[in-house]
Amino acid sequence: MTDNRSSSSIEIRLEDGDQAIQLTTLKGSVETAIQDKNANTTEERSDDESRPASINEGPSIQTPALSSRVPSLHGSESILNAYAEPTSSGTPSFVTQLPPVDKGRQAWTFLAVATLLECLIWGMGNSYGAFQDYHLYNKQSPLYGSSSAATAAAGTLITAGQYFAPFLFLGILNAFPHRIKLFQAITLSASAIGLVGASFHPNVASVTLLQGFLSGWSGGAFYTPAMLWLPQWFDQKRGFATGMIFVGSGIGGVVWPFALNYLLEGVGFEWTLRALAILQLILGATIAFFLRPRLPVQRPTTQNDPSSTAGSRHDASRRRRNILRSVLPSHNKILHSPLGIASLAAQFMQNAALMSVSYYIAPYASSLGLRGTIPTALLATFNAAAAISYCIIGILCDTLPHIVLVLLLSATGSLLVGLLLGFAKTLGPLIAFAILFGLFNGGFSTTMSPMAREMAKAGETEHSAVFLELMSWRGLGGVAGPLISSVLYKSHISAAQSQNDSGQIWGDNAAYGSHGLGPVILFSTALSAVVAFTALGMIPLRKAVLKPRQPMPSS
Repeated sequence: MTDNRSSSSIEIRLEDGDQAIQLTTLKGSVETAIQDKNANTTEERSDDESRPASINEGPSIQTPALSSRVPSLHGSESILNAYAEPTSSGTPSFVTQLPPVDKGRQAWTFLAVATLLECLIWGMGNSYGAFQDYHLYNKQSPLYGSSSAATAAAGTLITAGQYFAPFLFLGILNAFPHRIKLFQAITLSASAIGLVGASFHPNVASVTLLQGFLSGWSGGAFYTPAMLWLPQWFDQKRGFATGMIFVGSGIGGVVWPFALNYLLEGVGFEWTLRALAILQLILGATIAFFLRPRLPVQRPTTQNDPSSTAGSRHDASRRRRNILRSVLPSHNKILHSPLGIASLAAQFMQNAALMSVSYYIAPYASSLGLRGTIPTALLATFNAAAAISYCIIGILCDTLPHIVLVLLLSATGSLLVGLLLGFAKTLGPLIAFAILFGLFNGGFSTTMSPMAREMAKAGETEHSAVFLELMSWRGLGGVAGPLISSVLYKSHISAAQSQNDSGQIWGDNAAYGSHGLGPVILFSTALSAVVAFTALGMIPLRKAVLKPRQPMPSS
């Protein structure tokens, strides 16, 4: 770092790897340039095209006077650890050391708090099978007698909210980073209100709207800052960090089914929702307090603040257009490439296959006559195996090509569902399936991190934006899979029907896919197999997209 001072200018230059940032102040006016050493080109932004700078990536150097003018160095592998502090006149006067990346007490604190958040939001959402089993088989449930599709609707909306809300709200949080804590307070309160509201006079419509939509989507929005700030804290160990955060959903998937089953059997559906609302408020407020970004939070400048009255009417209109472009979800052009489309399709299909099976593990066990806590324990076993899977696959994502992992995991998952679950009619094979399927497919979503990292670098865009768009497509699969499976799953076929109707091949006495689960098994098996073939096709596509650019010939 050099600091060249004179009476008329101050220059601060920080260099790291292939990126250089130069901040120059001349006679009270600040101009910013980002210089690429390899291409030796400088890109200038006009005011009409400028957007509030994202704070996702660690390489950004921003000051309150410059935060809307300095774009992030998207996709950079290195993180600058300095922050230029301005004086009262707006001139940078010294550099403050930022917390280290990939290590240190603050980074590990962020990781621990984000894991607890994952446990609260995703762990509870992944345990909706306990509610599903209660509604289908317990006469005390206010939804008893409703179809499996009707009772699964709330769980489907919760899943959708967890996947889609972060992608939809990312632009808003980037545009107004100083309002994130207020955003967390609003979304946490809305989630608790949804749970409490669903507890009064519950029916299929109210539970779907309040527990499923309001609480589920608010919880997903509350979760968004964790994914927004993750790239600031972890760079080289980002795959590991992502896997460790996702472990929280597995831990929650072990704890929540037993807790929910205990509450549902003990105090009923209504008071279970109220107890969850109180617990969510207490834990959520604690998480919001400790979950913090690595980079200093900046307010939008007057130039990009739509509420500002400074400047002409034309300037105010331009600021509003810039803000609108910032808050709307943006689609990354790199995902238009064949590799991007294949990556989106793989995440979509794999999660559709995964959720189709995980939603019906507990109800299928109950239909086999395994009552009491056995269905809950089976779901918890799957989630425990998934927690281990997140950790292992997260570590492998930092060392092995992610396409190889996608191929191996999806092919193994297809075999496990098609063979082991297909012929499982007793507790032993079901336990074996829950463990193996959880280990090989439960942590598959961790592969999104290296996918996003690689494509963000190739497309020169934000890691978080690509990651959350991949996650939204994965969420679409998580919604579509259970909806299709609820139509395929024939849960009320009796043994008498299967004996008297020769055309009924999925009855209670069927050798394969008994108790109506056969169509779901075939659906999940086929999807996982398609994902494996898609991964094979991604290998040459990856080489084409990531091929190094040839330098322009000199004249």
